Amino acid sequence: MRRTDLRLSPFATEIALDALTALLGGGSLEIYGGSRPSSPEAETTWQPMLVRLRLGRPAFEPSLDGVAKAFPIEAKPVLKSGEAVWARLATAEGDVVCDLTVGQSHADLVLDRVDFQREWICHVEGLTVTWPMRS
Repeated sequence: MRRTDLRLSPFATEIALDALTALLGGGSLEIYGGSRPSSPEAETTWQPMLVRLRLGRPAFEPSLDGVAKAFPIEAKPVLKSGEAVWARLATAEGDVVCDLTVGQSHADLVLDRVDFQREWICHVEGLTVTWPMRS
């Protein structure tokens, strides 16, 4: 397979990111414990799903400078206890779009806490999807 060095203009980057986040309208955000799989195509096997949150329709604001911010996500009770390590975004039909990092700061998905206890309420402080801008 040939490696590419594709470079999108800022204009094209915004369009590509908006198309990507449009796929997520009405989709889900699943937060997991355990190791992140090698790719979004990999099935979750032993990784425990701690909570599943429903995304709005639309799910994201229009992107700006390569960053798309999610509209508020409704809080939900935690299904299983564990440490939140990674998350997966999927379409309303269940097709996986991407995997994300999880943390209390400096992560794709920012949470108020990462130590989940069953039946606690999961509240998402912020969710962004970033597409690198190149000059």
